[in-house]
Amino acid sequence: NDPTLDNEQLELIPVDSPTSMAFLVTMEEALATAVQMRPEVNQALKQLKAASVRVNMSKNELMPALNLVTETYVSGLRGDGQIGQAWTDQFGVGAPSYSVGLQYEVPIGNRAAKSRHTRRNLELRQLTNQYATTVQTLKLETRVAVREVETSYDELDTKLSALNAMKSKADYILRRWELMPGDGRSGSYVLEDLLAAQSQLARAENEYLASVVTYNLALMNIKRATGMLLQHEQVTAGRA
Repeated sequence: NDPTLDNEQLELIPVDSPTSMAFLVTMEEALATAVQMRPEVNQALKQLKAASVRVNMSKNELMPALNLVTETYVSGLRGDGQIGQAWTDQFGVGAPSYSVGLQYEVPIGNRAAKSRHTRRNLELRQLTNQYATTVQTLKLETRVAVREVETSYDELDTKLSALNAMKSKADYILRRWELMPGDGRSGSYVLEDLLAAQSQLARAENEYLASVVTYNLALMNIKRATGMLLQHEQVTAGRA
């Protein structure tokens, strides 16, 4: 959709040719690959881990606080701004002192911590539901993509069989028309059948090409659904 590419003299030629080979994948393999490779699942798991950490932190805040407090100091005082002598007296005249104690704290009601803990639990439940929804959504996309591949390949095989049958029919009528002697009335009937067969052959070719396009789009869709599109196209992300 780039406006600069809207040029009648510009022709875009794809490098990769469309494939008609069967893509062998089972539903279980596709679902397992999607769960492992889709970035949405990894992001949801990271959010769940972070929410679990926040719940544990809020749970610890509900507990009472018991702290060990220790102090030690040395004193040496001098008047008239005698800082140097005061510093010396700390280690000669003044004796060191120390204190040890316990600090126990229990908030009354502890409503703020309880509210935070309830909110963190609700956030964890919400993220858990979002994770389950994400997994179910990508599983649904993967199932649809696998079925599209199977259906489009069956249609491709059917269109190919119809195309080969129509080719055989057109070749037979062409050979019959070439071997008929003269320009009699029967020859015109055969020629009419030949033109009709060639028209049907062209229609069968168009239908076959359309089925090839549909099948290749289904292959791209299943690679996107399973999270393997960038790896398949050899696209890597980097920083410069």
